[in-house]
Amino acid sequence: MELASALQDGALDLAIGYLGKMGENLHQQPLFRRSLVGIVKGGAARKKVRMTLEEFVERKHVVAGTLALTNQLLEKELRSHGAKLRVGIDVPYLLAVPSLVATSDFIAAVPDELADLFSRLADVDVFPLPIKLPDLTVQQFWHARHHNDAGHRWFRGLVAQTLGQN
Repeated sequence: MELASALQDGALDLAIGYLGKMGENLHQQPLFRRSLVGIVKGGAARKKVRMTLEEFVERKHVVAGTLALTNQLLEKELRSHGAKLRVGIDVPYLLAVPSLVATSDFIAAVPDELADLFSRLADVDVFPLPIKLPDLTVQQFWHARHHNDAGHRWFRGLVAQTLGQN
């Protein structure tokens, strides 16, 4: 189910993520910003990993369906450099990415905070992307009918307090 429709129809009360434009009658509040970095199979001899753009696009990538807009942003920027992302495997969930990268020659582009977590969960090294991308703003979205609802306002405030960065 599309998130904007689910919010419009009342199937969802709140959506959180880097979701782009969500449509009419929907409010949004920025929570935090993230940048994309790369992850690659870990190596004992490797201290700092760097990749050229050519090396980055030559490698096959693991992409996660939950990062669809992020992947589109990356692909758009690569096209502006005359390059294309080589997808090796497309997985539905982000949590599958670190183990696939750690046990193969695939690489992946993921939000920086997740890359730090993944490097503790699996044998992966983190590296800066060879191209500059804008930071991703993660936001919470809700339908206008909930905007002044006291319970919903309390919940949105709790989410902003818990996830927000000032």
